[in-house]
Amino acid sequence: MAQRFYPIPVAEVRHEADDAVSVQLAVPADLAARFAFLPGQHLTLRREFDGLEQRRSYSLCSGVDTGEWRIGIRALPGGVFSTWANQALRPGDIIECMPPDGLFSPVLASVHAKHYLLIAAGSGITPLLCIARSVLSREPRSQVTLLYGNRRPSTVMFREDLEDLKNSHLRRLSVHHVFSREAQEVALANGRLDAAKLQAFLDQLIAPASLDEVFLCGPNAMLDELTATLRTAGVAAAHLHLERFGNDGVAGVPRVVTAVGTAATPAQTAGAEALVTVIAEGATRSLRLAPGGATILEAARAAGIDLPFSCKSGVCSTCRAKLLVGTVEMRRNFALMPADLAAGFVLTCQARPTSGQVTVSFDDR
Repeated sequence: MAQRFYPIPVAEVRHEADDAVSVQLAVPADLAARFAFLPGQHLTLRREFDGLEQRRSYSLCSGVDTGEWRIGIRALPGGVFSTWANQALRPGDIIECMPPDGLFSPVLASVHAKHYLLIAAGSGITPLLCIARSVLSREPRSQVTLLYGNRRPSTVMFREDLEDLKNSHLRRLSVHHVFSREAQEVALANGRLDAAKLQAFLDQLIAPASLDEVFLCGPNAMLDELTATLRTAGVAAAHLHLERFGNDGVAGVPRVVTAVGTAATPAQTAGAEALVTVIAEGATRSLRLAPGGATILEAARAAGIDLPFSCKSGVCSTCRAKLLVGTVEMRRNFALMPADLAAGFVLTCQARPTSGQVTVSFDDR
């Protein structure tokens, strides 16, 4: 079903690092089921700044069994939303939130005996902390290894939480910090968490053949580099799960993906408008899009249709919908995996029609 925003009170704002806080939300009991989440999912927040609506997606760091909704927010240079959250947000304030969303999640089962490798840089630890907590809680026979890169110890988010989690699961959780700007006694802990550093861990501490699932969260360039290293080491692409943050590298490296609906129509006639049908919350609206013009999301918003979205850069997947009819082209796709594309999902912030008729449904997410 399509998502909408709910006013949620802030229960606590906690300092987590030099430039980061975690925010606990007091989700009302009557919304608890609506806000149930999978490990690795995020919340999309909405607020006006100087009369302009801003939306941002922030990952949940609390485990699925902790009974709380806590997100991590690192202040970014020039970041209106993140700076406000770090400097001005207080308990009792109301934030407009969408229910949890996102595809960056393991399928957990108590019978699993897996080895999970989690790799994070900076605030990328937020969804991975949620995944680690949830795996250790739900899969008593599984193990977790975390590689976490930061500039220096003072910038480590959730340091105490990680120590507590490690002390509670000494035999099942290994945490390895890597610092790029503050020397450590152990050689592996020094430098950037790049391909060479990951290879050193694989050579010395982590047997690639032992890995069942790998989850990575960080900047685009880092993730591309590390996934190539893991593939070379023998880790199958199907077991690599990525969540990217920021837009670095997006504009310069377009990724063209053609998605095909379950009932494809003839190709769009040159110069002709496409008829686009949008299904959301049980309602159906039709739009006409000029070739090479607005994306489906842009056209829908211009027509006054309220749809879920956040980054508008092909990164967060908040705007995804199921393509039921026709074909579209996405210029950027940093969120949907091959299995998602095969199932018919598209990012409407990137999707432009390539057939005369297109139907997308936000009710089949």
